[in-house]
Amino acid sequence: MDLHCANGRTYATALLLESPVPPRARAALSSLVDRVGGQGLRSLPASGLKTLRESLVAGRADGGTSADNRGRRAFAQGVVQVAARACAVQDEVLQAALYRLFDPLDEVLQLDFTGDLGMAFSQPTPEKIYAGSGRGVQTSYLTILEILNALNLGEHAHLIDLGAGFGRVGLIAGLWRADLRFTGFEIVGHRVQAAQQAARRHDLDARVCFVQQDLSSDGFEIPTADVYYLYDPFFAPTYGKVLARLNQVGRAARVTVVTKGDAGDHFAAQAQPGVWSVPESYDYGNLKVFRSAVTARRPRSAAVLRHSTGP
Repeated sequence: MDLHCANGRTYATALLLESPVPPRARAALSSLVDRVGGQGLRSLPASGLKTLRESLVAGRADGGTSADNRGRRAFAQGVVQVAARACAVQDEVLQAALYRLFDPLDEVLQLDFTGDLGMAFSQPTPEKIYAGSGRGVQTSYLTILEILNALNLGEHAHLIDLGAGFGRVGLIAGLWRADLRFTGFEIVGHRVQAAQQAARRHDLDARVCFVQQDLSSDGFEIPTADVYYLYDPFFAPTYGKVLARLNQVGRAARVTVVTKGDAGDHFAAQAQPGVWSVPESYDYGNLKVFRSAVTARRPRSAAVLRHSTGP
């Protein structure tokens, strides 16, 4: 698998060299490329870098055997290794320039967004569907890696995504660490199918699973986990039900809740006093981390440029 992983790192390094960064960030980008061993690609023009990336992806096995799946996983892990290095760069200008750089990892993971085209619903849904948005509302890959790094996850930690979309968070968590377990709940069936297929084709489905579920259903109770992630997936009534359950879990167990966008305000408004610590803030305040009081701890310093503690 070493060759597949090396090819994935080469693919990601080519992406870095293709990135249009502001002049003041070029020195930081050059240093990053050196650290990931990309010096040999510097002489290639942009067109050559793109051709190289396309050939590396096309050269992967396209079959469905276990060996093929492991090879695709190793390739994707190589990409994630370089992306994690980019995530740790202590240069705010470069971080901003690279924010969406790794979106082509969708193609590496063979995520199929076409099901979102022409979506229509005959009646209101209890969850925010973001119909037709496809890639547009997916969490940035660098953001996912930044928050995973900051969580200080224990061995075999279980993560749950409440509104998993096409599965980016779970797929990256599974590629980033081989011991993590992940469950993603999503109300839209074709998104669940796309995420499940990507997990199978990258030999992750033993640890990374996706389930079609209406989280507002009276007959469903959110399972216990170590970490929950919410990217503004609900309307107010469903928020009330889901956050009441998270308060219940937080009173009884060590748990962390990560919110993105308006989900942070909803959680802060409904968080039970005395159960949760003061939230940590990441991604310029867009991401917030709430830890049950017994698990409150100092976050890692790797993301200090984009991190603060407090409301």
